[in-house]
Amino acid sequence: MNYFKKVDNKIEKYSVELDIEELKNLRKEIIDNCSNIVHKDYEDMLNFPTIGKYHEIRNDSMEMTNKTKSRFGFDLTIWHYTYDEYIYPVLVIFIDRLLDGEVEAIDNIFSDDNNYLDVDQFDQLSKKLDVIDNLDIENKRKKLDELEKIIKKTSLHTNYDLIDEYYKKTQDLINLTYIDTIYIEKVEEVIEEVEKIETFFDNDIEKNYQKIKIKPQK
Repeated sequence: MNYFKKVDNKIEKYSVELDIEELKNLRKEIIDNCSNIVHKDYEDMLNFPTIGKYHEIRNDSMEMTNKTKSRFGFDLTIWHYTYDEYIYPVLVIFIDRLLDGEVEAIDNIFSDDNNYLDVDQFDQLSKKLDVIDNLDIENKRKKLDELEKIIKKTSLHTNYDLIDEYYKKTQDLINLTYIDTIYIEKVEEVIEEVEKIETFFDNDIEKNYQKIKIKPQK
């Protein structure tokens, strides 16, 4: 797959090679060592905890108590719950996106702005960005700039040096090979010409151009 990177007034094109197995192993290591761990200990009726996609329950146990609580005319047993909730660092999301073929995740992995963003913050920011039409590029970019400022908020991570180290390890498993460069001004000129041609042929270039059967001049 190819990755496009904006550098000043040009766009650079790179081929991307990933060490898939090492990324998967690193993902597990990041979860074990960099997740925010919240210990839960409480009593409630039979009600298993629900968690999000990037949360995980470990060291869980539930024991029946001799207590009851009246509900809807019935005496319901109270249970004692204990478990550790692992809240994954957002780097895990970036790795998953990359493994799914979303090369745009490379921007996040190599960024210095979001290393301390936790997974819940990222989900909230993503939802705000998703509601903007992809064709509304200007508005999308403005909103993205706003969200990038929010990304610098304090997160739940407690070991900043360690998560930084894992960002570097992730970067080392991404091999970018330079292919070519094109200037943004040139791209915009081509897009403008294409739009003119589409308008000229009533937005159906293939059909209307073939009807004319233009032959090259000798």
